Amino acid sequence: MVTRPYGIAALLVVGCGGLASSNGGATSDGGSPDGPSSKIDSGSGDGSVIDGSSCDSAVCSSGESRCNCACVDEQTDMMNCGLCGNVCPGGGTCTHGRCLVTLALGMTPVGIAVDTTRVYWTDLGVSVARDPYSNPDSGSVMSVPLGGGTPTTLASGRNNPGQLVVDAVSAYWTENGNGTVISVPLGGGTLTTLASGRDGPTGITVDATSIYWTDEGSPVGGSVVMRVPLRGGAQMTLALGPGTGGGVSDFIAVDATNIYWTNSGSLTSGGTVMSIPLGGGTPVTLASGQDYPYGIAVDATNVYWANSMGGTVMKIPRGGGTTTTLASGQNGPYALVADATSVYWTNGGGMGVGTVMKTPLGGGTLTTLASGQSTPSFIAVNATSVCWTDERGPDGGAVMQITPK
Repeated sequence: MVTRPYGIAALLVVGCGGLASSNGGATSDGGSPDGPSSKIDSGSGDGSVIDGSSCDSAVCSSGESRCNCACVDEQTDMMNCGLCGNVCPGGGTCTHGRCLVTLALGMTPVGIAVDTTRVYWTDLGVSVARDPYSNPDSGSVMSVPLGGGTPTTLASGRNNPGQLVVDAVSAYWTENGNGTVISVPLGGGTLTTLASGRDGPTGITVDATSIYWTDEGSPVGGSVVMRVPLRGGAQMTLALGPGTGGGVSDFIAVDATNIYWTNSGSLTSGGTVMSIPLGGGTPVTLASGQDYPYGIAVDATNVYWANSMGGTVMKIPRGGGTTTTLASGQNGPYALVADATSVYWTNGGGMGVGTVMKTPLGGGTLTTLASGQSTPSFIAVNATSVCWTDERGPDGGAVMQITPK
């Protein structure tokens, strides 16, 4: 498990929402509500337009575009972010032609999840010394509307809460400090302990019936992969000391038939990407000799993962086969997610040089969604946005959102 730095700062919330057009319309995906037009806003504020031919015909400088009779840089202009007229919400910035907004600032956010209306995260709430054990019961689970607003505390007094997932009903997370797996309704309420007495639970995922997680385990027993029903019940060990390659299993994914996880490996033995049927059985090694694999995701065809020390993003068919390198030369890729078109990941890289990246599922152009991040860690996506936790920075950690994805 990679040791991540921790910190504390007073919580500050900044509004976030979709992109707004300068004429009062709104788009959530950064696209123009209307196609190109020769009619241009006169800039008078009364909604009148003038014919484009009457604008100054001077050519804009390299990297600039003509917008409302002015030359603008759509990669950085908050009033024309990505497209003419796309206005980033207050408190946001325009980076790489997308609106980047800080949803929450302060403390030490770790795991993150997002649904159609809200962003959820775990927060260690540790001391300035960045010691997660100096005040072990200071953690919390939080949420904030996707449109920005005041955050809601779903759970407090948590002991080193880590990775987190949500479904339509509840949020679920692991607590490494006290060996538990916990749930709470999305709107807040009574906490349920789904599992206890575990040895370092870390990675977590969910399907329609169960919660699955990885335990770091002891040096003797090794990591394990576990399952418990969504509403609680008997815990089931699916894999004990899973796979070859050693190391710990911090990341886990699930589909309709199998569970997938990464084993980080060590300096003397390569890491592995593993799978096992939902009901248990013999673990299958999908890929070996990996260079500290961490974040993992799965879709209907392939399994994707990030090799943190190797600086690569990889994929392999779900049933095994030939590995494909989707990205190389990355600076410490860590957490990873996928949607119907792309793979997204965080590059930890070092203080102030972290990035959030994406590439098509089949490989191709790498896109930098955000740069200059302090320590981008876990990542989540929905239909319009990418959200991530940045564990440390000059003002403490942050919960971030960028739109469009």
